[in-house]
Amino acid sequence: MESSSNEIMMVRLNQERKKWRKSSMAGFIAKPSLNSDGTMNMKKWRCEIPGPKGTV
Repeated sequence: MESSSNEIMMVRLNQERKKWRKSSMAGFIAKPSLNSDGTMNMKKWRCEIPGPKGTV
């Protein structure tokens, strides 16, 4: 059962990633982090939201 749930999760995350890449606004970044072997870790993401100049 867990394998099936994991597979469903990965399909959904890949769909959401494709959708994000097509429609994201300029300056907004959301992408999966990388595992030590260079593969994408779809469960951990790096995101950035633009803000006023000089802010983190």
